[in-house]
Amino acid sequence: MHNREGLNPPDPGKKLARLFAWIKKRGGIVTLDKCEAKASQIEIKNVKDKIKGIENFIVRMGRIPSGDKEIAICIKDKCWADGWAKYYDVEIPHHRHMKKL
Repeated sequence: MHNREGLNPPDPGKKLARLFAWIKKRGGIVTLDKCEAKASQIEIKNVKDKIKGIENFIVRMGRIPSGDKEIAICIKDKCWADGWAKYYDVEIPHHRHMKKL
């Protein structure tokens, strides 16, 4: 892991940083059902409570205003999420970007 200098708190931890990288890769907003399915793959329990525990509205959870009343998780500060994903080395690169194997 790298130096934490320049990273804004709170520290989401490696598993949540991986989930946020996945959400960010999908445009920064994903329905709660899909997030819970991905969270179970990453072995994150109670994803709803973990999102509520993040302060300063960096990541928000709420209803999608499209009329279907579905709940979604939205990353408001994508730079914050990207910084922690890079720190924990769980960043999901764009398909054109190369990553060391």
